[in-house]
Amino acid sequence: MFTINEYVVQAAENFEVHALAAENFELYALLQIKGALKLEVAGMKHSRGSAYAKVKKDFGFKGNKQSVLNQLVAHINNKYNTDIVK
Repeated sequence: MFTINEYVVQAAENFEVHALAAENFELYALLQIKGALKLEVAGMKHSRGSAYAKVKKDFGFKGNKQSVLNQLVAHINNKYNTDIVK
């Protein structure tokens, strides 16, 4: 049997552990809301309210769910100077 501390050390040795740096919190939040919106586009509903409504309110985007998702992806790619978010 492992103690809790031994288990944590064992897990850290066996798996690559990544911590989010402070500057990545905003990107992480944007990717989360993008994922929720993508699920809404596919027809699922979020129990805590609409990601679509939140994105439209927070960013001022206009259009249907798919076009707002496209605008959000473009915003993320422009803000972080990348084209890997799809």
